[in-house]
Amino acid sequence: GGRKNYMPVLLEAMPGEWFVEKAVSKQRCSYANTSGNLHIHFSVGGDSFPPTALASMLAKYVRELSMTAFNQTWKKILPEILPTAGYPEDAKRFRSQIETQANRMGLDPSDWWRIK
Repeated sequence: GGRKNYMPVLLEAMPGEWFVEKAVSKQRCSYANTSGNLHIHFSVGGDSFPPTALASMLAKYVRELSMTAFNQTWKKILPEILPTAGYPEDAKRFRSQIETQANRMGLDPSDWWRIK
Protein backbone atom coordinates (compact mmCIF):
# COMPACT_ATOMS: atom_id res chain seq x y z
CA GLY A 1 0.00 0.00 0.00
CA GLY A 2 2.92 2.37 -0.35
CA ARG A 3 3.89 2.45 3.34
CA LYS A 4 7.56 3.10 3.93
CA ASN A 5 7.72 3.20 7.73
CA TYR A 6 6.45 0.18 9.63
CA MET A 7 7.95 1.15 13.00
CA PRO A 8 4.68 2.52 14.46
CA VAL A 9 2.85 -0.64 13.36
CA LEU A 10 5.45 -2.88 14.99
CA LEU A 11 5.46 -0.91 18.23
CA GLU A 12 1.67 -1.03 18.42
CA ALA A 13 1.58 -4.76 17.65
CA MET A 14 4.35 -5.60 20.14
CA PRO A 15 4.40 -2.92 22.84
CA GLY A 16 6.88 -4.87 24.96
CA GLU A 17 9.54 -4.78 22.23
CA TRP A 18 11.70 -2.05 20.77
CA PHE A 19 12.89 -2.23 17.18
CA VAL A 20 15.82 -0.89 15.22
CA GLU A 21 15.46 -0.01 11.55
CA LYS A 22 17.92 -2.10 9.53
CA ALA A 23 17.01 -1.14 5.95
CA VAL A 24 14.38 0.97 4.22
CA SER A 25 13.82 1.06 0.48
CA LYS A 26 10.94 0.99 -1.96
CA GLN A 27 11.36 -2.79 -2.18
CA ARG A 28 12.00 -3.81 1.42
CA CYS A 29 11.90 -2.49 4.97
CA SER A 30 13.71 -4.52 7.63
CA TYR A 31 13.63 -4.27 11.40
CA ALA A 32 15.17 -6.17 14.31
CA ASN A 33 14.28 -6.09 17.96
CA THR A 34 16.97 -4.76 20.26
CA SER A 35 17.81 -8.21 21.62
CA GLY A 36 18.49 -9.28 18.03
CA ASN A 37 16.46 -12.48 18.14
CA LEU A 38 13.60 -11.22 15.97
CA HIS A 39 13.98 -9.94 12.42
CA ILE A 40 10.96 -8.68 10.48
CA HIS A 41 10.91 -7.78 6.80
CA PHE A 42 8.20 -6.09 4.74
CA SER A 43 8.86 -6.80 1.07
CA VAL A 44 7.22 -5.94 -2.22
CA GLY A 45 6.40 -9.28 -3.83
CA GLY A 46 6.79 -11.06 -0.51
CA ASP A 47 4.97 -14.13 -1.85
CA SER A 48 8.18 -14.95 -3.72
CA PHE A 49 9.62 -16.20 -0.39
CA PRO A 50 8.52 -19.84 0.13
CA PRO A 51 7.45 -19.46 3.80
CA THR A 52 5.37 -16.39 2.94
CA ALA A 53 3.86 -18.09 -0.11
CA LEU A 54 2.93 -21.13 1.99
CA ALA A 55 1.41 -18.94 4.72
CA SER A 56 -0.58 -17.06 2.07
CA MET A 57 -1.92 -20.29 0.56
CA LEU A 58 -2.83 -21.63 3.99
CA ALA A 59 -4.62 -18.39 4.92
CA LYS A 60 -6.61 -18.49 1.67
CA TYR A 61 -7.55 -22.13 2.28
CA VAL A 62 -8.69 -21.41 5.86
CA ARG A 63 -10.70 -18.44 4.56
CA GLU A 64 -12.42 -20.69 1.99
CA LEU A 65 -13.29 -23.22 4.72
CA SER A 66 -14.66 -20.43 6.91
CA MET A 67 -16.75 -19.01 4.08
CA THR A 68 -18.13 -22.49 3.33
CA ALA A 69 -19.26 -22.86 6.94
CA PHE A 70 -20.68 -19.31 6.94
CA ASN A 71 -22.65 -19.98 3.74
CA GLN A 72 -23.93 -23.36 5.00
CA THR A 73 -25.16 -21.75 8.21
CA TRP A 74 -27.11 -19.07 6.36
CA LYS A 75 -28.43 -21.60 3.79
CA LYS A 76 -30.12 -23.49 6.66
CA ILE A 77 -31.79 -20.26 7.79
CA LEU A 78 -32.55 -18.82 4.34
CA PRO A 79 -32.66 -21.77 1.88
CA GLU A 80 -33.04 -19.51 -1.18
CA ILE A 81 -29.86 -17.52 -0.52
CA LEU A 82 -26.95 -17.77 -2.93
CA PRO A 83 -23.51 -18.30 -1.38
CA THR A 84 -20.90 -15.58 -1.25
CA ALA A 85 -17.13 -15.66 -1.42
CA GLY A 86 -17.13 -12.52 0.73
CA TYR A 87 -15.56 -10.13 -1.74
CA PRO A 88 -16.77 -6.51 -1.46
CA GLU A 89 -19.47 -6.20 -4.13
CA ASP A 90 -20.99 -9.63 -3.56
CA ALA A 91 -20.69 -9.21 0.20
CA LYS A 92 -22.98 -6.17 -0.03
CA ARG A 93 -25.59 -8.31 -1.82
CA PHE A 94 -25.27 -11.10 0.73
CA ARG A 95 -25.48 -8.75 3.70
CA SER A 96 -28.62 -7.10 2.35
CA GLN A 97 -30.21 -10.55 2.00
CA ILE A 98 -29.43 -11.74 5.53
CA GLU A 99 -29.65 -8.50 7.53
CA THR A 100 -33.41 -8.57 8.19
CA GLN A 101 -33.26 -12.18 9.37
CA ALA A 102 -30.16 -11.54 11.48
CA ASN A 103 -31.96 -8.64 13.18
CA ARG A 104 -35.02 -10.84 13.82
CA MET A 105 -32.72 -13.37 15.41
CA GLY A 106 -31.30 -10.66 17.69
CA LEU A 107 -27.79 -11.02 16.28
CA ASP A 108 -25.51 -8.05 16.73
CA PRO A 109 -23.82 -7.20 13.41
CA SER A 110 -20.40 -7.59 15.03
CA ASP A 111 -21.29 -11.27 15.66
CA TRP A 112 -21.75 -12.04 11.97
CA TRP A 113 -19.99 -9.26 10.04
CA ARG A 114 -16.44 -8.00 10.11
CA ILE A 115 -16.45 -4.50 11.55
CA LYS A 116 -13.37 -2.45 10.54
